[in-house]
Amino acid sequence: EKIRERINGILGTTRATREVIQEIVGVIQEMNLITDTIAQAVEQQTEAVGEIARSASSAASGVNEMVRNLDGVN
Repeated sequence: EKIRERINGILGTTRATREVIQEIVGVIQEMNLITDTIAQAVEQQTEAVGEIARSASSAASGVNEMVRNLDGVN
């Protein structure tokens, strides 16, 4: 009888452990989704900053060209 009680106790602990492990796996999966979302947002921001830098460079080139043209008029 005591062996049966011990076995039942071990089974109960094993089930509880399995449930906790499943919860941990769920949290890890959720963290992976969040990490992927953050990575995508960072990539989009990087692309936007690159576009802004290209636009600023283009605008600076345009201003420089305009200054050269104005110098040529004088």
